[in-house]
Amino acid sequence: MKRILIPTDFSHNANNAINYAIELYKRESCEFFILHSYYLTGYSKNNLLSPEPTDKKLNEVKELAEKNMDKLKKHERFNNANNNHTFHFLNEFGSFNDVLKKVVEKEDIELILIGSEGGKEDKKLIQGSNAVNTMEKVRNCPVFEIPDKVIFKNPNEIVFPTSFKTHYKEKELATLI
Repeated sequence: MKRILIPTDFSHNANNAINYAIELYKRESCEFFILHSYYLTGYSKNNLLSPEPTDKKLNEVKELAEKNMDKLKKHERFNNANNNHTFHFLNEFGSFNDVLKKVVEKEDIELILIGSEGGKEDKKLIQGSNAVNTMEKVRNCPVFEIPDKVIFKNPNEIVFPTSFKTHYKEKELATLI
């Protein structure tokens, strides 16, 4: 059974990535982990001058994350009877990439499938910053980026970006193959 992590911020492009993943793997047994990481603006564990968040603030962001996840869970795509798929919904406090790395390790994730809206403000950019950061910082799991305007059709081409500085193992390339 494949174990696929799909980060969500509850946006259109994240929902598009979820739909794409469900369609792409509709004939395969998969466990999908729909993950939302939430954080407090201005808070940083790495900065000693950053004030520790109050319980009230932490509870506010947690409740909002849980409310949004509950709304997402009710979507019909998760309730359609595809016996090949199971879904896990995770809300985790922490910075986006730290949470991704932790969940990849803990849940033995084989693939991160992430939606990307590209450079919204800068039209020269074709990838969003979260997608790029994920590809650069999560080294122990392949990342499959789904651009926001892409509607599912069976892929006949996949871009495999590399710096040629890494020797890939067969297991690492299995998802691509």
